[in-house]
Amino acid sequence: MKKILLISEQLNGAIVLLYSAMGERGLMKVDFTECSATERQKAYILQIVPLTYGADFEKPFAAARLRVVVEDAEPEFDVDFWDAYGKKINQARCVKLWGNLTKADRAAACMRLPAYLRYLSQHQWRSKMDPESYLRQKAWLTDWDNAD
Repeated sequence: MKKILLISEQLNGAIVLLYSAMGERGLMKVDFTECSATERQKAYILQIVPLTYGADFEKPFAAARLRVVVEDAEPEFDVDFWDAYGKKINQARCVKLWGNLTKADRAAACMRLPAYLRYLSQHQWRSKMDPESYLRQKAWLTDWDNAD
């Protein structure tokens, strides 16, 4: 997972961009809460933000006089996994499993979660596995977009 900070004196803070660490590094989130951007500035930023992270990523921001700071981001259990998963059962065991995962596995577990939830919504006869099972079985490794 990549965390990108867009910094400018005009913003009085930073715009935070989160990109997936898997595959094509797709844009996951644009967060304006750490800055004082106007609605017009927000709309402009949303127009120039690349949907993927890669070569020439910083080019559109140079024209807008935004400084780009790239960081690795560590997914948080509560916000990025537990709340997003929605089925809140066996939290203590899940926290322990989460702690035993590598940083890459934590990011993958969070990044692939929307695909699993989409799969469940399309296959309503399937029941949602407990979050402990999702972590223990490394369910994020399944290609949920192409599963039967």
